[in-house]
Amino acid sequence: MDLRFQVLKTFAVFLFVPFLAVAQLNPEAGSDDELTLRDLQLLGYFPDSYSFTVRPVFRRDSLGGLPDFYFQDSEARKVNPNRYLRFRLLPMAWGGQWNSNSPWGRNNGSYVLAKGYQFMANAGFEFSSKLLDVRFYPDALFLEQDSMRTSSKPLFFGRNSMIRLKAGRWLALSAGTESLWWGPSVFNSLMMSNNAPGFPHLSLNTYQPLKLPFGTIEFQLLVASLRNGSGLPLENSGLRTTEQVFPDRLSNERYFNGINFAFQPSFLKGLTIGINRSIQYSTIDRSLQGNFMLTYLPVISPAFVSNVGGKFVEDDRKRDQLANIFLRFMFPEFHFEVHGEYGWNDHKNNLRDLVLNPDHASAYNLGFRKVIPGSEKSFWTIEAELTQLAPTNSEIARPSGNWYVHFQVLEGYTNFGQIIGGGVGPGDNTATLRVSRTTSKLKQSILFERFQHDPVFQSMKWTDWILGLRHQQHAGHFTFIGSVDVLRRNNFNFTDQEIFTVQPSMRILYHWKK
Repeated sequence: MDLRFQVLKTFAVFLFVPFLAVAQLNPEAGSDDELTLRDLQLLGYFPDSYSFTVRPVFRRDSLGGLPDFYFQDSEARKVNPNRYLRFRLLPMAWGGQWNSNSPWGRNNGSYVLAKGYQFMANAGFEFSSKLLDVRFYPDALFLEQDSMRTSSKPLFFGRNSMIRLKAGRWLALSAGTESLWWGPSVFNSLMMSNNAPGFPHLSLNTYQPLKLPFGTIEFQLLVASLRNGSGLPLENSGLRTTEQVFPDRLSNERYFNGINFAFQPSFLKGLTIGINRSIQYSTIDRSLQGNFMLTYLPVISPAFVSNVGGKFVEDDRKRDQLANIFLRFMFPEFHFEVHGEYGWNDHKNNLRDLVLNPDHASAYNLGFRKVIPGSEKSFWTIEAELTQLAPTNSEIARPSGNWYVHFQVLEGYTNFGQIIGGGVGPGDNTATLRVSRTTSKLKQSILFERFQHDPVFQSMKWTDWILGLRHQQHAGHFTFIGSVDVLRRNNFNFTDQEIFTVQPSMRILYHWKK
């Protein structure tokens, strides 16, 4: 294995002196805390320079002044900004989920899409100085022995661990396995979400939004390693295991390169526009990629090139591309935002190809969020999002296959079998509505969703109807999180059967305080 990947996967051992100050470095991408910050931005409490399209959000301790709705911020606001050395123990956490009659779950990090019980435990620490941030917070996952694996040994993943070297006020070089979320979506990001376990990566990114005379930019340039997993289900292969689908590729490793760029023009307040692009290939095909840039930073190469210098045809490189554009438009005076993404699962040959056939191999999502202030200590949030990953009508004349599926990379857009983009599967469509209530001590929500599975290529139409309830309560040193999803699954697994599935889950966190 290449030394550079060994470096990505290995954390150095640090010895720390427990400093008295504590700090919250940043909320986990896709977490309730992050969504609460986004709500507070629409209410005018959080700076509008943060686009919430390059996540996690690396917030500064000096921001201060946030109301107590941001649960994890109460200690951070007490930090003396002149103290550059900070250390704290992260919450000890224990939780689990159970799927009754069928596999279910998405945007839940290291949890596996499988029936039965799963349990997860977390413990760790974070350290911050003027130049360096360190967080170590691995997931220890225990699966029911007969769910998907033949062994009950725990799996260890890291969805929130990293080392970050800061250069000035805006730029940072990061290494770790923390979860990333690209784009403005809430439920299903086309490009990157917390659906899969965190993967080892290096990134050059903005640590804070970079303000320029013509606007504000945020970006992340990423190189990473994606892997398969023994005995784990592949979400883009009908939940069959890697051994069943690719018995000779279990140890196969993939090189991943991606870029996320967001821009807020100074002349149109509240608007964010951006692009994402990613390219991955199996490391056994590295010799096919071409020169150094095409091999290690292919996302910097031209987007409309299928033949470079007459030497390489794109498909001969055996690599897979995803690309999208996104938009978020805030109206703070109305506590309202709209957002959307539109992407392509394949290269366009040239600009003419894009103009004449823009919907070939495309997918999109579109949503809105509205925050309704209640009393001084509460507010309501209404969120709706429509996601379309099924092929369009251009599939008839120009076949493209489902989103996240391409013949160049057989494992698909996955890490340890789970899709690293949207939590819905390849070619699936969803319509989601969620209503939440937030106070200084709790957050409650109810969710309704219609979920269509692969409606284009399957004659039997499998549709899920989902009701989800969630409650998060803070009491002293503890946070209690409980949820239950109830699914009515019509023509489950493309067969003539209707089943009900229940997924209760819970998590308990103990917060260390002075």
